[in-house]
Amino acid sequence: MSWGKHSFSEGKIVPIQFAAVFLVLLSLYLDSNLLFFAGVISFVLISLNLLYEKKVGEGLEVLMERRRDRYFINEQGKWEMVFTNGGWPILNAEARVFFDQAVEPPGADENDKKWLHEVSFHLSVNKGESKKFELPFLSKQRGLAKIRKIELQIPNLFGFGKVNLEYRFALPQEVIVYPDRLEVVNKMDLVSLKPGSEFTPFSLYEDTLSPAGTRDYTYSDGFHRIHWKASARTGKLQTKLYDQVSEKGIVICINLADGYSVPGNLEEILESAADLAYFAYSKQIPVSLCMNMRNAGEVPFVYLPPGNGREQLQKIYEMLALANSFAPFPYDKMLSYMDRNLHMLPCLIHAGEMPGFTAAKLDEFKNRGIRLLVLKTIQDKAELSQFSPSVEGRRSS
Repeated sequence: MSWGKHSFSEGKIVPIQFAAVFLVLLSLYLDSNLLFFAGVISFVLISLNLLYEKKVGEGLEVLMERRRDRYFINEQGKWEMVFTNGGWPILNAEARVFFDQAVEPPGADENDKKWLHEVSFHLSVNKGESKKFELPFLSKQRGLAKIRKIELQIPNLFGFGKVNLEYRFALPQEVIVYPDRLEVVNKMDLVSLKPGSEFTPFSLYEDTLSPAGTRDYTYSDGFHRIHWKASARTGKLQTKLYDQVSEKGIVICINLADGYSVPGNLEEILESAADLAYFAYSKQIPVSLCMNMRNAGEVPFVYLPPGNGREQLQKIYEMLALANSFAPFPYDKMLSYMDRNLHMLPCLIHAGEMPGFTAAKLDEFKNRGIRLLVLKTIQDKAELSQFSPSVEGRRSS
C-alpha cells in the first residue's frame, strides 16, 4: 500500500455493536421482528463502517510527471497531480499538500515564516476513476521546492470517526527558482584587451595559425598578408583574414561560510554572481564556478568546468539556486585543490569572507599572473575591486 494509515474511531462504536447484538437476542426472546430488524441493520452498518475504515486507500495512487521546472522570482507556475483510485470510493475527503517555501500558494501571508507551505482541497474519487488537480503557486525566493508530503483526511461512512492517509513515496516533480540579478556596476572591467587564445568578435590581436578566410586587398594591408593562391584563383589580390583572439576566461569563487555561520550578505553575493555569469554569457566569455559546498564526486566541492553559451549559464543559475552554507568545505582547501588539479582561467573573482590565510593563497595566484578581483556588495549595489593582500588582510583582522 502506498499510504500510511491512521484510524481515529469514536468510542461509541463498540457500545453500538453490543447494543445491536443485544437487540437481536432480545428480539428472539420477545419474538419481535422490529427489534430483530433494528439490531441487524445497526450491526451491518457498524460492520460496513469498520470494513471501510480497513479498506479505504487500497488502490489509491498519486501520479506526477517526472520533471524539473525552472522559474525566476515572481513567476507563476503550478503543481500537477493525478489521483487514480482502484479501490473503495473516497468521499468528501480533505487533501492537504505540503511543499517547500521557495514557492508559495496565491494569497499566502507574507509574514508567515513556515518551513512548508500547505494547500488543502476537497477530494472525492470513485472506484476506477482518475482526477487531475492543478495547484497554482508563485515563485518567491531562490531555492529548490518539492512536494514533501500529501495527507488525506477521510470521514468514515456513517460519521463514526475518520481515517488519515499519508503518502509514503517521494514525488518526482521539482521546481528550481533562480536568484535575482544584482547588477555589478563595473563588470565591463572583465573584458580584457590582452592577447590570448580565445576567439572573440572584436580584438586587436589575431591568431596567425588560424586562418578565417580572405577579402579584397586594400592599400593599407601589409604585403605579407597577401594570399597568393586565392589571388591567382580570383584574378585580383586577396588579403588573409585570421581569427581574432584575446585573453578570456573567468572563474567565480564563492565562500558560502563566515566561520561557522552564514554570511549576512549571502543572497546579495549569489545575485551578483548571477549578474556576472549573465554578462560572461552575453560577451561569450568562458566562465567557471566554484563554491565550497561539499560534493560526493571526484571534486570534493561544487565545481563547474569552464564553458560558455546558454547551457553553461543555466547550469550556473541552477548551482546558485541550490547554494547553501550547511557543512561547508574549507575555503582555503578548495583554493589549494584548484591550484593543484584544476585548469585556472586568466581571471579569478573572489566573493564572500576572506580570512588571512585565504588572502595569502589568493596572493600566490596573483603572483603567477592570474588577475584577481574581489566582489563586494553594499546593500543593493555590487562592484568589483582589485585584490590587495595587505588591504584584505587588515579588513579580515
